[in-house]
Amino acid sequence: LEQGKTVPRGKRVSLLYFIDPLFREAARLSVDGDARSHNQSAILALGVYLGSHHFETLLGPIRPAEQRLIPVPYHVELAGRRDLRLHFVFSAVFKILADQGVSFAIGEFKELLDAERGGSGFSFVDLAADRAGTLFAVAATRDQRTARQVQEILHGVQREEELFPPIQGLPEGLSKAGFDRTYGALDSPQYRAVEAKIDQRLKQLPLYRTAL
Repeated sequence: LEQGKTVPRGKRVSLLYFIDPLFREAARLSVDGDARSHNQSAILALGVYLGSHHFETLLGPIRPAEQRLIPVPYHVELAGRRDLRLHFVFSAVFKILADQGVSFAIGEFKELLDAERGGSGFSFVDLAADRAGTLFAVAATRDQRTARQVQEILHGVQREEELFPPIQGLPEGLSKAGFDRTYGALDSPQYRAVEAKIDQRLKQLPLYRTAL
């Protein structure tokens, strides 16, 4: 929230603008503590602030009442897009919630994310953001070693390209008929080939190598 106050009104900023200081604080608190749990808390805080305030219905009140009245900076983006920021953040939080045994609510929150798409069709770019968010949570919370590793990597990250892979050439805006015609099903060789391309791009980033 304090970081949000520093964003000039109407200015577009990267998600990295919030992840960097958040995980610096997690690393500071982890010096003599549990890096994994501090990373979990950082991701959940990211979810409440830059994902959906509805997460507080599951997690309990996190922000003081007066802070809930402060609007979230709207133009926080990933790869220049607000929808990809939401896909990344929601997917990271979904992973943490599932690990904590609250998967019963994930379907309901997935509907909130789907609503953001505005009927724009199936997107492998969205899928890349979903995959990156999930792997981010996996790497950040798998065990103490990888948790500290993620903190160290993020400490030196200065470019968004180190957090999110290139999305050029990934199909999106596919209607159901177009998807069925080209890919057929989620387990088809054609679909798996695009998935593999996304994972290959993610593997190029040190942040995700421990999670794949």
